Amino acid sequence: MKYILALDSDRLLAPFLIDARLDRDREFDICLNDTVFATVNLDASTGNKFFDVDYPIAQAVIENIQNGILNVKFTAHQGSLAGGIYHIRLLK
Repeated sequence: MKYILALDSDRLLAPFLIDARLDRDREFDICLNDTVFATVNLDASTGNKFFDVDYPIAQAVIENIQNGILNVKFTAHQGSLAGGIYHIRLLK
């Protein structure tokens, strides 16, 4: 699953995503411009609830973005699936 986000200079602090914790035993990487940014493990511990997660983007990553485009990709680990992603956006 891949998203291509156009950036503007005043909205680049964190990709924001919401997923459901009913996704059990899912392990996946969040990649920004083809570089692993975070690893997520879902275990369904919060039940059938949506929740928000903010992932701050390091300044070094921001400085290496070219042409104002950020590719956000969710890559499942071997034998797993990426979790359900219901919303993603960049925050100020």
